[in-house]
Amino acid sequence: MMASWLSTHTSTTTVVMTEIRPSLAHFASTAWGRNVLVASSALAAIVLALIGSTLGMVIVVVLVLSEGSLVLQFARSRLSADLTGLRYRPLIGPMRKVPRSSLHQLDMARPMTGIVGRPKRMVFAAPDGRPVLSLDPAVWSPADVGRIAAVIGIPVADWPPPDHRSAVGHILRLAVAAAALVSIVAAAITIVVVIVLLRAH
Repeated sequence: MMASWLSTHTSTTTVVMTEIRPSLAHFASTAWGRNVLVASSALAAIVLALIGSTLGMVIVVVLVLSEGSLVLQFARSRLSADLTGLRYRPLIGPMRKVPRSSLHQLDMARPMTGIVGRPKRMVFAAPDGRPVLSLDPAVWSPADVGRIAAVIGIPVADWPPPDHRSAVGHILRLAVAAAALVSIVAAAITIVVVIVLLRAH
């Protein structure tokens, strides 16, 4: 596992604080398939835009929104911890503070509800199992997040594999994922149409 940016410093009250950031090296090594897909989509968007296709503009809008938020996450997000608890700076918004008493363990590869499907996340869980903070394992290095759990003094546990789903369950999941994808594409097309109409006037 590639190590990412990690710092440890001591405050004036002699409390050791450990801080990590999203790992660009880890992201490049684990999400290369996604990155190739993004590059291919960008190239296709440029070609379509040059021949005057509206689809090219749709792809450009989607890529700008998704990659822009990713760049902002690498630039802004931080996760730090000491014996008193966690401090998390999200993509947007103020820093969150989570006391040690609200944390029970770190669940690895825990399925969470997403826009499409149930992506697996690293989840800091409360004593009742409720997710307190979830992190994308493609962006955050699991080794670094594990160090944060060690600083707090909570165990790291692998999420148990799900029970076997019936054919009906798989069909329903695919239907929900397809509906979500259609909604995203429709929203992107709507944005492009609005832009074109505004430019026409």
